[in-house]
Amino acid sequence: MKSTTDKLTLPQLQAKLVKLKLDLKVNKLKDTSQLKKTRYQITLLKSQPKADQPMAEKSL
Repeated sequence: MKSTTDKLTLPQLQAKLVKLKLDLKVNKLKDTSQLKKTRYQITLLKSQPKADQPMAEKSL
């Protein structure tokens, strides 16, 4: 299962997280799973070595 967020860079993911938090504050976002997924992707990206490696989708 591929999603469009697999290839995003760290700054892009952080910007997405900020937008999701903003949506949550103004009650546009009812489902927090997208927020959690984005946070998880940022954590994965930060923990990876600098070499380009595919995201660890299998661990989900």
